Amino acid sequence: SFDDITILAIDSSNLILMVTGLDVSILRNSKISLKVLESIKQISKVKLVINRDSKGSISVSDVEKILQCPIAAVIPSDWKTVGTALNTGIPFVQNVKRTRAGAAIDALTKEVIEFRPVIEKKEEE
Repeated sequence: SFDDITILAIDSSNLILMVTGLDVSILRNSKISLKVLESIKQISKVKLVINRDSKGSISVSDVEKILQCPIAAVIPSDWKTVGTALNTGIPFVQNVKRTRAGAAIDALTKEVIEFRPVIEKKEEE
């Protein structure tokens, strides 16, 4: 939801990672959220993260076309890795054995760390 506190946090942010999925209902809600962000002039800060990519009927390229927003990362569906992490209490990104999900999170982390915001000049009144 977009309450006053959320909008203040968004306005104060340099980067917004919006997590979406490959289900029609999730994409519908993501599209609505992106329209809200566009209406409050925050859309340029948004990068999408696709969670649980399972190579199903909706593809990553479909999401790009539908949402018209840059995709920062695609986290593969890896229930074995994630389920084990949930059950053991050990984050899967700390696992010695590299996994596809861990590698995707690692790549996203590096992108966020290296992110440099574009400073937009505000119009003088």
